Amino acid sequence: GTGAAAAAGGGGGSGGGGPSWAASINPLPRLRVLFRSDVLRWLGATVAAAGVAAGGLGSILFFYTHVRFGWGPPETGRFISAVGLSMIISQGLLARPLVALLGERPLILLGFALEAAHLILYGLARNGHAMYVSLAVATVGYASGPALKGLVARQVGPEEQGALQGGLAALATVVQPVAPLVATGLFGYYNERGMPGVPLFVMGGMTLVAMAIAAKALSHPQLK
Repeated sequence: GTGAAAAAGGGGGSGGGGPSWAASINPLPRLRVLFRSDVLRWLGATVAAAGVAAGGLGSILFFYTHVRFGWGPPETGRFISAVGLSMIISQGLLARPLVALLGERPLILLGFALEAAHLILYGLARNGHAMYVSLAVATVGYASGPALKGLVARQVGPEEQGALQGGLAALATVVQPVAPLVATGLFGYYNERGMPGVPLFVMGGMTLVAMAIAAKALSHPQLK
């Protein structure tokens, strides 16, 4: 659960005419800002790995809970509402006190660890109550989202914030179709073999990958 305008060199004009519509919708040029330094490359990779895990969960949650617990739209809708409430409480109320208590960098790593743990617990759950217990584990983890966004934003000056946000949005555009393809493919394969929780273990593993990349970024000497 983390979430993070104008791109540097992104959608400029073409020749003497108007802006090229193809350039304006192509996200790849806007990614250039994330390759300007080693720190931004590592942070961008962190965001990408975390995005695959989060997007994968969202794409299979309904199918997983239906297969595992027999949930229909009402039950899944209530659970998704609980996830939203958890994020509001975590990022709106807990984030600032936890940064003050733990420090920004430890909180980011703890957040990834807890989010990985809650995905694995989802995969192990045997009833709906266990899903809510697993969600409670993620509540502190969600608090790391604002800390990570703030840390990423500090890596560039005020004049480049638009380009940075555009680059992050472009990264999300690139990652967005990957997560459902991976997660639904895994779910279809393992559900047929009576192991519907395996994709959630994979998403938890992907979150641990994001944590490892984040640790690399957080230890970089150029990090601001």
